[in-house]
Amino acid sequence: MTSVDDVTAAMSGVTPGAKVDVRVVRGGAESIQSIVTAVSPQDPARAFLGISVGQALRAPFHLTVTLEGVGGPSAGTMFSLGIIDKLTPGELTGGKYVAGTGTITPDGTVGGIGGIEQKMLGARVAGATLFLAPAENCADVLDADIPDGLTVARISTLAEAVAAVEAYAAGKAVTPCT
Repeated sequence: MTSVDDVTAAMSGVTPGAKVDVRVVRGGAESIQSIVTAVSPQDPARAFLGISVGQALRAPFHLTVTLEGVGGPSAGTMFSLGIIDKLTPGELTGGKYVAGTGTITPDGTVGGIGGIEQKMLGARVAGATLFLAPAENCADVLDADIPDGLTVARISTLAEAVAAVEAYAAGKAVTPCT
């Protein structure tokens, strides 16, 4: 199994109290553990292993991210763009001041956030001329007072965010919220 979804699918047919075999790899050593499932605290009809499942990604390089002053997941897209900028030749922004927001999933999907009007204003006050907005927030963007001098680009994926920044840096149009 390689994802949380794989574990969820494997457990979907298991009833509470059933015994399941789980392969554990720890420190390079493999073992099989038989576990009796319990009743899920969220759904009494579902089996529960009592483990936390997550994805661990390993990069072939060291990365340090400073999270001071960052609250919540809304900076995920911009952190991802910053990493891409550091790992690729040249300057992704072409020297332009770019800001944005949005959660990010492991597959590169950009998710919506709260407070986009305030984030756009703060970005413009700080000097940004391009703001990347999650597509989920486009209705909020269109209802907001977009600060003068700020171009807003609609993004749904990290690839779209990179394309928008590259287009803007090259003086080309970006996809707006509609």
